[in-house]
Amino acid sequence: MVQRSEFLVQIADVRSTLVRMTGLTRDAISDASAALLTVSIDPVPRVRDLRTEISALAAAVEHDVYVVLAMQQPVASDLRTVLAALRSAANLHRMGVLSSHLATIAERRYPAPAVPAELLSVITDMADVAERLILKAGSVVARLDATLAAELVADDDAMDALHRKLFLILLNNWSHGVAAAIDTTLISRYYERFADHAASIGEEVRYLVSGERPPLDSGDDPWFDTVS
Repeated sequence: MVQRSEFLVQIADVRSTLVRMTGLTRDAISDASAALLTVSIDPVPRVRDLRTEISALAAAVEHDVYVVLAMQQPVASDLRTVLAALRSAANLHRMGVLSSHLATIAERRYPAPAVPAELLSVITDMADVAERLILKAGSVVARLDATLAAELVADDDAMDALHRKLFLILLNNWSHGVAAAIDTTLISRYYERFADHAASIGEEVRYLVSGERPPLDSGDDPWFDTVS
């Protein structure tokens, strides 16, 4: 019974860290989006500081999970809990990295705008979806709400639709040169991947609650991610 109590305390601490990471990630993507959309580099250093903090917390979760695995030898649903925590931390770490990438583009293009005027509304919508996703991911982790987790998949679809919309604009009379086209493509891709990682957190919670994991897709799974 003592061992079980220790396990529950350790897992509660890990979940608390994950919730904190979602808050920091929300700040990071919000600041990165502000840098892109307001043509300001003031938020860039904070985004990088947040990325560092998120990465440190992800490493702490990894350490704590390994301690639990070594000392508690969890089985069945307990094992799902620690594995879901490990993978969720990895997703949040990469979301922090993606936020930093967005801030770097804003900094590199400054004082010119990183987002051309005709794409401003699409990127603004992407930023809004990204922030909504991470806020919802925080609630999903805090409450272990499988129904809310399922909504993350629908929100991810909304980001995919914006990603496609942006490319249609890019392919129609683009007049801003190759460098701007590359940066715009990267911005859209980073937001899309940010959304994918949020959806993956939702899948981890659904797996934790139900014990059922969706079919593995190397294009969506964070362990196969080559873009972060």
